[in-house]
Amino acid sequence: MVFRKIKPTCIKLPNGSHIFAHYDGTVKLFENFFLHNVFFVPEFSFNLISVQKIVKYHNWKLIFSSELCQIQDVCSLKMIGEARLQEGLYILKLSEAARIVNSFSNISEARSDSSKSQDDGIWHKRLGHPSNKVLHLISKRFSCIVFSETKPCDVCHFSRQTRLCFNNSSSYSEHIFDLIHVDIWGPYGTTSIHGHRFFLTIVDDHSRFCWIFLMKTKVETRDALTKFIIMVNTQFHKKIKAIRSDNGSKFICKDLYDNFGIIHQTSCIETPQENSIVQRKHRHILEVCRSLTFQCNIPMVFWSYAIMQSVFLINRLPTKILKGKTPYELVY
Repeated sequence: MVFRKIKPTCIKLPNGSHIFAHYDGTVKLFENFFLHNVFFVPEFSFNLISVQKIVKYHNWKLIFSSELCQIQDVCSLKMIGEARLQEGLYILKLSEAARIVNSFSNISEARSDSSKSQDDGIWHKRLGHPSNKVLHLISKRFSCIVFSETKPCDVCHFSRQTRLCFNNSSSYSEHIFDLIHVDIWGPYGTTSIHGHRFFLTIVDDHSRFCWIFLMKTKVETRDALTKFIIMVNTQFHKKIKAIRSDNGSKFICKDLYDNFGIIHQTSCIETPQENSIVQRKHRHILEVCRSLTFQCNIPMVFWSYAIMQSVFLINRLPTKILKGKTPYELVY
């Protein structure tokens, strides 16, 4: 046991007597149950937990019934623990599968241990949970990034749950902006903090570089496409030759395409597989977005920021060069 010595603190007992605590620390009861600033009183024959302290310092709620007290997380409603009534007291029940540590830890030492455990997969988390192959390549080119084979990541599995994948696309353009793929994703279940419910995804067929336009309604699609076409012409001195989309009515902008000499290609009705490039990009973006939100536990109203950060990371991570079917390369 390692204690942190504190200034003697007086504790008044129900019988009117007083006792002093000279140490405090942190108790880990199981996986998600930590109690901080716990007084160590060797004279006590059993441990007491204050309900007021639990609800004050943790985002938990306690539900009492005649025989049971349930401890739940306020946001996710996940069960943290339960206590059953025995002889007038609610006795905390610890899971048999949990590793119980009934000891105190010095707070500074606990923080040090926490930081050490995070070092193993810190770059895996910072870069949006990429694969080990991608991390290995990055670590070779950038000395500041230390690569270590990451253990199986629960966040990766949670964020990548999906249906069976489509067949691989054989589409490949010789030059950038010869063909771009567009699609709208949404509506999102939670409106973002700025009122967005949709986003327009644009993917270049040659480089697989991606652009995102957040939208409050699908009506903004035409304006977003116009801005993108003008941006490509101004910033890259290129002209978009063809745009491929599904049969959504918001992409039917014949006058817009005619003004810029763009060919509009559409997939067959109710056949998203034919628009697979942008469909797969949606999947990749949402996987990284979920990884970031699960990792940081941020409120869902900030999903728009997570989407933009995901695209920022994806555009800067290594991707495959399709034409030569080479291993992962850095493509900018």
